[in-house]
Amino acid sequence: MVKTHFTLAVAAMLSLSAHAASIHDNFPVTDSVTVKGQVADADFKVDMPFHTTGTTTMIVGTGNAKASTRFISGDFEPVIVPSCDGTASNMTYSAFYAQDVKTSPVGAYEETLVGVLVKRKGAPELALNCLDANPDNSTFLSHLLSTLGVLGGANTENIQAGLPNDYGFYFPHLLLDNPKAVDAGVQIWGYPKQLADVDFTITDETFKISISKYKTEAISVSYQRGVGFQMPLASWGDNILPAKMNPDPDTKMSQHLGVLSTAEGTNAWVQPFIGEFKVSKPMSTQSARFLRFTDFTPKAVVEFTEVEGVALPLYDVK
Repeated sequence: MVKTHFTLAVAAMLSLSAHAASIHDNFPVTDSVTVKGQVADADFKVDMPFHTTGTTTMIVGTGNAKASTRFISGDFEPVIVPSCDGTASNMTYSAFYAQDVKTSPVGAYEETLVGVLVKRKGAPELALNCLDANPDNSTFLSHLLSTLGVLGGANTENIQAGLPNDYGFYFPHLLLDNPKAVDAGVQIWGYPKQLADVDFTITDETFKISISKYKTEAISVSYQRGVGFQMPLASWGDNILPAKMNPDPDTKMSQHLGVLSTAEGTNAWVQPFIGEFKVSKPMSTQSARFLRFTDFTPKAVVEFTEVEGVALPLYDVK
């Protein structure tokens, strides 16, 4: 077990310290919003900021940058990972998230997200180390840790000033099993959420994910747990969302601040991906299309339990 504190950007969030103060103390609930029941049966209220607890895993890998562009709307573009042989690179970082939310203002739910590392158009290129095509998982994991450090440094000034980040993960699609969470995500932030059958099976040895749409499995994932090293997590940063989904484009930006922190005494696992990742029905959902057509190749896992999280409202347009 790693005993020194190490910070990590996870779920598009910038790590600033090894352990944060209580998220509820720093971001107390101050308001509530009414969400229309469109997928849910009736209208309901949601406390804001939106606090959650549960387990999250982030499977990170390589993706095709040009193919990823077709899934991005708004003022962002994929971050290119430079090749080591000097040739033009078409590699970017992509991710598949699975969130087993135990508590939230809309109840428990299981959710998956697909994401791609992006930069605001016109922002400087990130000073990333080079990476050979088709890296082995161990090499990729080392590169990932370096990249997350660069990402954190690039966003620090904006975060300290309370400004939207220029770099982060962009989320083109989410699948989840709670109708209220779908409506809240769409109407409050503009998350492209879709109802699906999402099933997680978590044991000491494995984490299994099955996603079905129209009673047919579209995505299945299984990986070994506990085969890497551990570290605490405390992170701050933005989630970047499709501009075309913005619920109030005249006054709000399509990104918002989020914070995650592991509970005292718990640690995130950081490890190579050892398992299976299958997209069997690529046309069934946008998540499946993204994974297949961007050639997502899983390489590493960041998994953490007993996590507290909070999602703040969208940034105001300045």
